[in-house]
Amino acid sequence: MIQQAKVVIFSFTAKFGAGNWVFFRNFAPSNAVPPLESPSMIHLLIARHGETLENARRILQGQLPGHLSPLGREQALRLGAQLQGEKLDLIVSSDLQRAMDTTQLLNSLLHLPVEPCSLLRERDWGPLTGVCTEEQEVRPDDFPETVESQPHLMERAHRLIAYLLAHHDGKRLLLVGHGYFNRCILAAIEGLTPHDVPRWGNTEVRRAQIAQPDEPEPQPSLP
Repeated sequence: MIQQAKVVIFSFTAKFGAGNWVFFRNFAPSNAVPPLESPSMIHLLIARHGETLENARRILQGQLPGHLSPLGREQALRLGAQLQGEKLDLIVSSDLQRAMDTTQLLNSLLHLPVEPCSLLRERDWGPLTGVCTEEQEVRPDDFPETVESQPHLMERAHRLIAYLLAHHDGKRLLLVGHGYFNRCILAAIEGLTPHDVPRWGNTEVRRAQIAQPDEPEPQPSLP
């Protein structure tokens, strides 16, 4: 099992909306203090892709490509404009099309190198992929066994963290991913469960920081 990365002593989340950063939740303990700058710390901005046509219809996309709606394209461009004041080294994006399209649009303003990453993909809904939740009730107790489980999602989130620490230590990264798996990433960083992390809106951005564990780990390769 991959050792969990050292939890940072301070992190916070931010929500993008109407051209402003609106801080709405602090995951850190009340006595936490901001960390000192360290070359072995990764600063993360974690974003969700823009709205898709499937989002608007409440379809479980899972690992389908997804198609940005006109609103989703506008959201991506607005996010790019908002992030122009951020110091960033690299965009690491889910390789699913809706995330890559979001990345391409926002990066038309940022001009950063982009690294597609399959570890950032959304939950695999198995036979529920493509189901409209307004037409068919989907309850966790009724999930087929082939739906990607929460333990597997958390293991994948830890593998992503280990990969970032091994290959991008000391950098400032923008991750472009998906609603539920982004919650898994923050849960892995903060020692929570995904259900403890608030739902993630389209092009919403939250900040986090990760640092190397005390003992070096084998360097994982990108699948």
